[in-house]
Amino acid sequence: MKKSFYNIYEKINNGNVLYNTISGAVAILNDEYSRIYESRSFFDGKTNEEFVNNMIKGNFLIPDEFDEKKFINKVSKQARNDTSSVAFTVAPTMKCNFRCPYCFEQGNEYTTMTNEVVEDTINFLNSKINNIAQKENEEKNVSITWYGGEPLLAINIIEKITKGLNLEHTRYIASIVTNGYYLDAHIAQKLQSLGVVQAQVTIDGPPTIHNKRRCLPSGEDTFFHILNNISKACEFIQITIRVNVDKTNMDAADEIIEYLNKYNLNGKVNLYLAAVDNINDKFNSSPCLGSYEFSEYESRFYEKHLQDGYSFVYLPGFNPSICGAVCKNIAVIDSKGDLYKCWNEVGIKNSSYGNIKTEVFNENKKKWDEYDYEFYEECSKCKFLPICMGGCPHHNVTKGIRSCMAIKYNFAGMIDLLAQHKKGE
Repeated sequence: MKKSFYNIYEKINNGNVLYNTISGAVAILNDEYSRIYESRSFFDGKTNEEFVNNMIKGNFLIPDEFDEKKFINKVSKQARNDTSSVAFTVAPTMKCNFRCPYCFEQGNEYTTMTNEVVEDTINFLNSKINNIAQKENEEKNVSITWYGGEPLLAINIIEKITKGLNLEHTRYIASIVTNGYYLDAHIAQKLQSLGVVQAQVTIDGPPTIHNKRRCLPSGEDTFFHILNNISKACEFIQITIRVNVDKTNMDAADEIIEYLNKYNLNGKVNLYLAAVDNINDKFNSSPCLGSYEFSEYESRFYEKHLQDGYSFVYLPGFNPSICGAVCKNIAVIDSKGDLYKCWNEVGIKNSSYGNIKTEVFNENKKKWDEYDYEFYEECSKCKFLPICMGGCPHHNVTKGIRSCMAIKYNFAGMIDLLAQHKKGE
C-alpha cells in the first residue's frame, strides 16, 4: 500500500488534518496517529488495525499498483459522456426588470420566446429525453435550470414548456436562477407545481448597497421587497441566497445576516458567497477579488457566522464532470432557440452551435467537447485537481486565465470550522 498523492496533511486547531480530494474523506489525527502517518509505519504489525482500515476506506492508503491519474481520467470521461441523463438550461426570456451594473448580459437582445420557439423547444427537449439510454427498471433523469434575463417575467412560458414535456418514467427536477423580485408566495407555489425545487436569489449587501447594485430602472427599493418574498417563498421551495462580493461591498456583507435574522430566515434558507467576475469584459475588473483574497474573506465570513444557521460551510468533493459546458448531454437554450454549451455565452449569437431546429457541430461546440481539464501544466501536479478539475472552462477557453478554487487556500480553516460545527450539533 502507498499514500494517495491526493492526500493533504496540515495542522489545524483541533489536531492534524488529513483530507483526500478524490474521496472527500477527512480525518483529524491525534499525536499518536499523526506520528504513524508521518513515519509510514502502517504495517509494522503494531499499528491499530481499525486505523489502517479507516485509512484505506478513506482512500488515504491505496494499492501500490493503483494509478490515480488514470482513475481520474477514466471517471471524468465517463461522466462527461454519460447518456443516462440530460440537463438543460433554458432562458425563456432575455428581458430583465433589473439594471445591474455588473451584468455580463449587457448589450444582448432582450427577446422573449415566441409561440413557435416555445413549441420547437418542447420538441427539442422531448427528442433529447426520448434518446436517454434508459436502464431496465430505472427512471430517466431529466433536469432543467430556468435562466435569463429574468425567467419569472415569462412564467407562462415556463409553465407551457414544462407541461409539454414527456416525463413518463422520468425523475424530473428543476431549479431557477432569479433576482427574486417576483418570487412571491403565489409564484413559488406555481413553481413547486411545475417541479421546481430550488431557487437561487442574489443579495449584494445591506439595502444601501444592494439597491444600487441590484436595481430597478426607477431606483426604487428591491432589497426589502426580495426579503419579504423569500420569507414566504421558502415555505414552498428551497431558497439559496448568493452574495456577490468584491472590494466595494465586502466590508458590509456581514450586515446581510442581520437582516435575514430579522425576517426569521435562519434555518430556512442557505447562503453562499461568490466573487464578482468580469465574465465577458462587461464590468470593470479592478474591484474584483483574486482567488486568494476571496478565500481569506470567505473563511473569515463563514467563521464569524458559523452558528447563524445558514448552512454555508462545506468541503467540495471530486467533480469528474467538471462543468455542464463540457458534458455531452447538456445544452443551453436562449430565447431565440439558439444553442450554447456555456450559460455565460447565452444570447451571444456567434458563440452558438446552431439552434433547436438545426443543431450543428461547429468550432463553438468542438472547443467544449474536446476540452482538456489539464489546461495548465501545473493543474496536473496539483493535489486539488479532483475538486477543481482545472477550474472554470470558460475562463480557460476564452480568456486563458487560471481560476483556482478558494478551497485550495482556505481548506484548513474550512475543516476547522466543520469540526467546530460538528461539536456544536
